[in-house]
Amino acid sequence: KYYNKMNKLIIFFCCSITLLRSCITLDKEDTNIIKVDNYKTEKIKIKTINSRNEKIEWQDITKDHNEYKMFSNYVEIDSLSILLRFDNNTKTILKDNIGEPYDEDRVHYTYKGYSKNINSFIVESNAYEDRSFFLYSKETGVQKEIDNIPHISTKGQLLFTYVHTPFAENDSLPNVYLYLVNKNIELIAKITTKKEIKEYFWKDEHTIFFKFFDHQVNGIKIITQR
Repeated sequence: KYYNKMNKLIIFFCCSITLLRSCITLDKEDTNIIKVDNYKTEKIKIKTINSRNEKIEWQDITKDHNEYKMFSNYVEIDSLSILLRFDNNTKTILKDNIGEPYDEDRVHYTYKGYSKNINSFIVESNAYEDRSFFLYSKETGVQKEIDNIPHISTKGQLLFTYVHTPFAENDSLPNVYLYLVNKNIELIAKITTKKEIKEYFWKDEHTIFFKFFDHQVNGIKIITQR
């Protein structure tokens, strides 16, 4: 009887250790490295996705849905300025500043192209210690400033930008900013990850996947409330 009890205790102890190890492993694998700050909870729901539950056909991020095309009747570029014309017969002229009156006033504009999905021209601005992007509606000329090149969903309903400034004092983690494409191109969420993102792509109109440098893949799904 003594030996039977001891054997049962040993088996129980071994099973407990195995279960504990299993729990620890699962916890480690399931650690959520994505934090979502949703600014429009009444309109949008955002849930994180563990890639183990998704079948992923990885895509090359260079095959983005952005279409960069020149329109000679809409865009004029010279060495120090960019002229944009719009469908409502208005125009915008973006002039470089070579550093007058001070170096801090320097700014250089670069035409990045046109995106059919959001019907907008994309312009990059490089100023003194600052870099940003502007979207100009081809229809109205309305300007929207964003912080990096836009990655636009297939139907143009959503877009995101990726920003990582590892040496920033207050915000050094990688951030993805998610926008709802409407008349104003509205910021709806900030997604922060604990790891640097290596690649990213739209799986469909409402799903973004992120691949990290350790080959882990996670994502988010955006659900619009009606």
